[in-house]
Amino acid sequence: TLDAEEHLEFGRLLRQGINSYNDKKFVLVASGCLSHNLKDFGVFKYIPETKAFDQNIVNAFKHRDYSLITEMNQDLLKKTGQSAYKPVLVTLGANGKDLSNTRFISYEAPFGGGYLITAF
Repeated sequence: TLDAEEHLEFGRLLRQGINSYNDKKFVLVASGCLSHNLKDFGVFKYIPETKAFDQNIVNAFKHRDYSLITEMNQDLLKKTGQSAYKPVLVTLGANGKDLSNTRFISYEAPFGGGYLITAF
């Protein structure tokens, strides 16, 4: 399993590959559920810390502060049922850790999982 810095580096390498096709347009999609445990739902049980995890990610994009993601508390990551942290790191790496052109679109958690939509 790759650590956070290796996921950022993979994103940087991905960006280098994309840039080598300078006359083409690309779309990079990162997918995952921010958290799965915002409430009891199906097989997922409520874990209080998941709200803090989701809020950190949402705030990072709203306030364009990538350090809220890269400096995420590792204990918090371990406690939350999430599958988006590493795809978000790859996306950040591909974007050069630059959130200045980020557009926060929406966040919702209707079924106990957090869903974020943002654009670079």
